[in-house]
This record gives sequence, structure tokens and C-alpha cells, in this order.
Amino acid sequence: MKSRLTFWLLILCFLVPAKGFAFQTDFTGIWEFTDEDGDTFLVQVAADHSVISTYAKGENAIVPEEGFWRASGNELHILYNNGWMDIVRLDKGSYTKTAYAPGSAINKKGGKSSAVFKTGRKQIWGNVSEEEFIGYWKLLDENQKPFYLNTKLDHTAHSTYADGQSGVFGEHGTWRFEHNRIMVVYDSGWIDFIVKTPNGFKKYAFAPGQRISGTPNNTSDVQRTNKEEIGIQK
Repeated sequence: MKSRLTFWLLILCFLVPAKGFAFQTDFTGIWEFTDEDGDTFLVQVAADHSVISTYAKGENAIVPEEGFWRASGNELHILYNNGWMDIVRLDKGSYTKTAYAPGSAINKKGGKSSAVFKTGRKQIWGNVSEEEFIGYWKLLDENQKPFYLNTKLDHTAHSTYADGQSGVFGEHGTWRFEHNRIMVVYDSGWIDFIVKTPNGFKKYAFAPGQRISGTPNNTSDVQRTNKEEIGIQK
């Protein structure tokens, strides 16, 4: 209880404006950032001072990176739930971003600065709808063996994982839509994320008891299929 209270006190201190400046609404919107490898990702800065990003590397490959933001003069300070902090600075009409590792003091030198800009986009993941995830899918398990998944309109899910030990599509579960992905939770305790990417769909699987904020047990490409390919007659 004490640790939870301490966390929220830290968030409150972060959000409360320091003396001598006011919040600036022009920071809200969707930004394009660049990481240390030169790869781009999007960051949504909302009016309610929440932040969500598409950063997808390491432990953030599935669960969106989230956080809070505040304005400090001509700077945008973003604190993420993994401890990282990004500071966006306005200088001579353009913006740059500097990243600070967890525990780093912002009055010291951070990582390499890079140019950032507002995209003008209205949606961070584009037009991704729940209906796109309904139907039959072909996936690969942890041994790279194919199995099939059927996600239905009523949010139930059935798969042939483990050779359908309870019959064809004998593994049962439920699924929900979030952002650009669905999360399928099976009765066995396994969890599959099916994510829509610019290059198609991809699966990230987590074994029973495994943290979904960590590294997946296995990943694979995902392909659309139909009842005929699976061998279902009706």
C-alpha cells in the first residue's frame, strides 16, 4: 500500500507545474520521434496529460508504452511507465528530443538528441477496426508447427493448438480488441496477441504465468485462412 501511494505521489509531483511557467496546449497531438537506432515511432500527447506511444522494441513490443507529460516553459517533459523520460525542446522554431534512461537526472546530459515534429495525424494507429480480427487464422506454435485459430464476432476464440486434444478447435478462450491488436486469453492460460503491422499480422505468444510486459515465449507471422484450407466441411 505504501509503495503504491509513493508511486502516485511521484506522478502528482511530476504533473504539478513548477513555479514560473504554465501548461502549454500546443504540445498536444501526435508526434514522430526517432530512437537511437534511427527507427521512427509515434507518440500521442493527449489533453488530459496522458501519453501513449508505438515504441515496439524489447519488453515494449506488445504492451504500448504509456506515461504522463507536463510542459515546462518551452519544453515538453514525458515520463514513461518504464522509467524512461523524453524531453522535447523548442529551439529557433524547431523541436528536438533528448532521451534520459531510468534514474538519470535531467540536468545532466541525456542520449543523442534528434529532430521531432508533429505529424498532424488524428489517430496513432490509423484506421484499424475490430472487424479486421474476426475470422480464421493460421499461426505457428513454439515449435514452429502450424495451428489454426477462429476468432468470432461474440468475442469467443477456438484453436487447434496441441493437435486439438479436445477435438477440432478444442482449445477455448476469449478475445478483446485494443489499439492495433487483439489479445486472446485461452482456458489453458496461454495468451496470444495478434498485432496488425504495416507488413501484415504478427503473433506474440505468452506461456501460462508469463508477464505480458516481458519477452514473448514465441512469435510468428499470422496469415488469413478459411474453413476449406482447415478441412472444415460446414
